[in-house]
Amino acid sequence: MTFTRSRVHTFNGPNLRKLRTDSAKSRELLAIELGCTAESVKAWENGSREPTLATAASLAIILRVSLDELVRREASTDAA
Repeated sequence: MTFTRSRVHTFNGPNLRKLRTDSAKSRELLAIELGCTAESVKAWENGSREPTLATAASLAIILRVSLDELVRREASTDAA
């Protein structure tokens, strides 16, 4: 049986950035905790790349949120 790496095709990069900054983590620190590069974290945040499902699950654990909360796409409700 062969397994392929699943990608999270609905990944929400700006949400990752918000959750990371809300947890007071730099890209570099998050990368160290994940075992990847800060460039990978930046690429996920700006939407040029998507993490694997396993990496997204690790991100959720590190950021102490559910996987659903990590990938959720909600319109901004900030009313001025």
